[in-house]
Amino acid sequence: MSLILLALTILICSIPFGLFWTGILNDQDPREQGSGNIGTSNVWRNNGSTTGILTLSGDLGKGFFCVWLAQDCGITTKQWIAVAAVLTHCYSIYLDFSGGKGVATAGGVILANCVTHFFILLTVWLIALQFSKRHGLASLATAIAVIPTTLLLVPENTWTYVIICTIVVWRHKKNIDDAMQRFG
Repeated sequence: MSLILLALTILICSIPFGLFWTGILNDQDPREQGSGNIGTSNVWRNNGSTTGILTLSGDLGKGFFCVWLAQDCGITTKQWIAVAAVLTHCYSIYLDFSGGKGVATAGGVILANCVTHFFILLTVWLIALQFSKRHGLASLATAIAVIPTTLLLVPENTWTYVIICTIVVWRHKKNIDDAMQRFG
C-alpha cells in the first residue's frame, strides 16, 4: 500500500496546475511570464484572480488529498507522503523536474494534518504579506513560523516540516539572492 500511495502522490503532486489553468483559461504559459514560476503568485499576478484561485486550489488540494489518503497508513508513511507531495510539486515529473516553490502544496499538507496549525500559519502569511507586500517574503516568514508552531501543536511532524520548510526556502533562493543584492 505504501508504494502505491507514494506512486500516486508522485503522479498527483507533479501536476502543474498553474501551467494547466493558465493554458486552458488564458492560452498562456506562466513560465514565460513574470517570474517564470508556475505557482499561484505568478499566475495570479499575470493572469488574474480566477486563474490564480484555481491554481491555488489545485496546488493546495493535491497536498491535502495525498496526505488525507495516507491517514490510516501510520504516522511514518503519512510523513513521507507529505514530503513527497511537496518535493514532487517542486520537481515535477511532467516538467523535467522543475516546478513551483511548494508553498500552496505545503499548505495543503499542513491542512490535512492539523486545521488549527494551517489557520495560524495562514494568519502569519497574511500579516507578513500586509507588511511586506511581497508573496515570497510572506512565504519565507511563514516557513520560519512553521517550526515553533509545529513544536507546540503537532510535535510528531517536526522532522517532516523541517524538510518541507527547507525545500520551500531553497525554492525561494532566487528571491533571497535578489533581496540580498537590493539591501546588501
